[in-house]
Amino acid sequence: MMRLLGIPLGYEYVGVYNEYDEAVKIAGFYEQQDVVQAKAQKFDPSSISLIQKKDIDEVEKGIIAAIFYSFSNTHSFSRTIIDFGGEMGIHYLTYLKVCKSPIKWIVVEAPMMANMGRDKWIGNQEIVFTDSLDRSSISDEDIVLLIASGVLQCLDNPYQYLEKMISLRPQFIYLDKLPILQNEESDFISVAHVPHQIYGISYKVPVWFFSSSKMMNFFQLSGYQVVFEFIVPTYKAYLNGKLLLDNYKAIFLKKIL
Repeated sequence: MMRLLGIPLGYEYVGVYNEYDEAVKIAGFYEQQDVVQAKAQKFDPSSISLIQKKDIDEVEKGIIAAIFYSFSNTHSFSRTIIDFGGEMGIHYLTYLKVCKSPIKWIVVEAPMMANMGRDKWIGNQEIVFTDSLDRSSISDEDIVLLIASGVLQCLDNPYQYLEKMISLRPQFIYLDKLPILQNEESDFISVAHVPHQIYGISYKVPVWFFSSSKMMNFFQLSGYQVVFEFIVPTYKAYLNGKLLLDNYKAIFLKKIL
């Protein structure tokens, strides 16, 4: 799994590229140890006892809504969730803010991040980490929900990974913090410049901007339909100094075939 750290809030994007490799030459690779460790230092699962429900932000509300809707509209007894790009369990922590019911939470991450996640959650049997999307590495149970939050646009080949996700046949898919363009027929790549004050380290990230029509056609052909979608208003994109997007999108889909 190759990806770069996700993009929060309204960062500056510079340049337009057609190939991922072109952008990587400028941005560098996700597996850089200093970047991953910067994320690890800011993540503390033991703080859950201090977190109140009132601390839930708009992005977390979308994830929680997707979880509750999925469990309320499945005929399966499974409570398995795949969290693709879930870092060290950040979305599992969101779940624990509002619910204590048993769950099987499987985080799929890059190897270095997955190893750090295991270290963070030693002794917890509900959350497991893997660096593979292969069914044999994940679970034999029905997958009720697959979450990919703020990660799809940071992958080297997003649609290839979407095909792998769909091959797992999750009943529902939730994607959020997506930079989707309504009036573009094709995708393109830019490079985000992440400032030092966010994680204590500055870095650059290749990011895909998606064509809405291309993505919706892909899901339709793959046997999924949109249940709901909404904007993520706190996320903006400025390309070469000009506002490109004044919000990102979240999409929740269900399997119909």
